[in-house]
Amino acid sequence: GRPHDRVQDDELTVSLWQQNGRHGDYLTSSGVRKVFRDKQSGEYRETSRLTGTGEHLRAAKLLERAAERIRQHREIAQTQRQSERSRSR
Repeated sequence: GRPHDRVQDDELTVSLWQQNGRHGDYLTSSGVRKVFRDKQSGEYRETSRLTGTGEHLRAAKLLERAAERIRQHREIAQTQRQSERSRSR
């Protein structure tokens, strides 16, 4: 499948996946992934390994943005459920 959403900063990405639970849909995140070009083959590859302080700081900021998107998604879903409940009364 495809991610529901992504948070990206250059070569770093956090994918957000939509899951179904007993209380409705919710988002989860995968870890931080980095795309790089292999120096020998020239092919693009993906890894979860980060190098250097700069990448770790950028990854931390990406995870904060991902957490904010998850929170926003949860609030929208709760509002929709409350609206559906009030209409069914």
